[in-house]
Amino acid sequence: MTIIDNLVRTIKASGKDTFSQNEILEILIPQERLALTEGNITIDPKTYTIIVDGKSQKVARKIFELSYYFLENKNIAIKKSKILYDVWGNNVIVDHRTVDVHVRAIRKILGNGIKTFKGNGYGWMDN
Repeated sequence: MTIIDNLVRTIKASGKDTFSQNEILEILIPQERLALTEGNITIDPKTYTIIVDGKSQKVARKIFELSYYFLENKNIAIKKSKILYDVWGNNVIVDHRTVDVHVRAIRKILGNGIKTFKGNGYGWMDN
C-alpha cells in the first residue's frame, strides 16, 4: 500500500470533511512512538492499549492520546489550553471542561497519577 493509498483510506474511514495540515502530515509521515511505562502502567501506541497491573485495556482514542500525552510530559504542570491545543488540535471547538471529563475517565483507568493544579491544569507527577 502506498502512502497516498493510506491517506485516501484513512480520509474515507474517518468520515470527516476537512483535515488540518498536522492531521494530514501525521497520516503521511507517521511518527514512531514508543511504549511508555510508569510503575505498573504501560501505554502502547502500536496497539492503542493501556496495560495496568498486566491487564490490557482498549480505550477510546482521546483517552489513549491524553494518557500518552501526560506520561510523555510527566512532572510538568500543563495548562488546559495547551492540553486542548496539543491533544485536540486547533481546528476543533471543544470546551476546557472536555479535559476535566477525560482526566476523570483516565483516573478511573490509571489511578491518581494525574495531579490537578487548581485553576491551572493537570500533570502526571511522580509520587
